Amino acid sequence: MTPKRGIVRIDWYADDFLGGVSFLTPEERGVYITLISQIYLRGGAVPDEDMPLSRACNMSVRAYRRVKQSLIDHDKIQIENGLLSQHRALKELAAAHARIEAYAERERRRKARRSAQSNADDRPDQAPKLDEKIQENQSNEPDRSNSHSQQAMASPNGEGHKPGCENPKSDLAAEPVAPARESGGGSGSCSGAVRPLRVRVGDEGYRLFQDLRAELMRHGRFSSADCDAIKLAIESHSEGVFVLREYPLDPKRWDGVTEVALAEGLSFEVRTKPTLKAIEGGKS
Repeated sequence: MTPKRGIVRIDWYADDFLGGVSFLTPEERGVYITLISQIYLRGGAVPDEDMPLSRACNMSVRAYRRVKQSLIDHDKIQIENGLLSQHRALKELAAAHARIEAYAERERRRKARRSAQSNADDRPDQAPKLDEKIQENQSNEPDRSNSHSQQAMASPNGEGHKPGCENPKSDLAAEPVAPARESGGGSGSCSGAVRPLRVRVGDEGYRLFQDLRAELMRHGRFSSADCDAIKLAIESHSEGVFVLREYPLDPKRWDGVTEVALAEGLSFEVRTKPTLKAIEGGKS
């Protein structure tokens, strides 16, 4: 049986909480939120032991017992088989554990695909043929060099402009420009070609990444440069999954990143693309 695990973050519903404690005294509210936090940290019901729980609440055993009985009378906490629990907290724990397990399973599948791809690269004679759709897209890709030169010649007043620096409003139906590196950008780069992280992942993805960044940098485990490398590799986000252009860190440190991400209910996937060996194997 898998042991219970505590969680470091929960979905907090302020309206539900305030509505549920509106009739409690400030003292009762303090004990109530402390007991709920103990349940979340330990991953389930906690032993109904007055001494350690009163210390956690920073109050005497006598005062704690009085407040605990009041919370029991209001059905805010429950005591069963020597364990103290709270129905809503246990429900949120079950949902969080299910979410973490789903992401963990997705991460295991990702590692399996990564291992299989690595084996295929080592044996090009058995590498799969390039997907027909990718071949079609490559064959239909327009010659951008010619279009750039024509646009430069046709610019107003005979003044050309640098290739790749077209007006971003000129062709809204065109295929989006691939994400450029957000840091750097030489004198020949166009500011309009840079897609900030919020544009790539949306407001929700941006908020989740900022929370993850704070957890990664806590206690100095990962540097700001590591987090910037991860940010620059992100292409998109959907339902807690960040899609990467490539792995931004070495495998050992990346395993540490995924461990922290799983604890936050997040995961990463690398956008699959054909390798050079796979392409050569498909053409041979």
